Amino acid sequence: MAYSTRTRSALLDILESHKDTSISAEEVLDALRQRGLEVNRTTVYRNLERMVEDGSIHKFSSEDGKRAFYQLSEGTCSDHLHLQCSVCGKVEHLDCDFMKSFEEHVRREHGFSLNCKGSIIYGVCKACQGKS
Repeated sequence: MAYSTRTRSALLDILESHKDTSISAEEVLDALRQRGLEVNRTTVYRNLERMVEDGSIHKFSSEDGKRAFYQLSEGTCSDHLHLQCSVCGKVEHLDCDFMKSFEEHVRREHGFSLNCKGSIIYGVCKACQGKS
């Protein structure tokens, strides 16, 4: 099957509507079907992987490595860490001033230069902590 611009456009639209969080391929597939687009699972995965390869989206793995989550790419992710909730899968970009001081500390005290691309620190987000 040819690379569908209609599918890609719909995928980008769904990811844009979830730009503050990550979304699984299954959730993308459900959202496409809710919009009346009958797309098979393989097509969704293939398109998501192509979008990862071309840099338009980021891919994050769950803590156990069994699920993948996708998020619209907004700038570079190689200069900050990522926080991912082990419960809901939400990914937060830790691109605050803390990163500058942390990176400087690591360089100065440990002689190590950071490359944060694909970095994930797992924990539980504030919303999921309150669901106990």
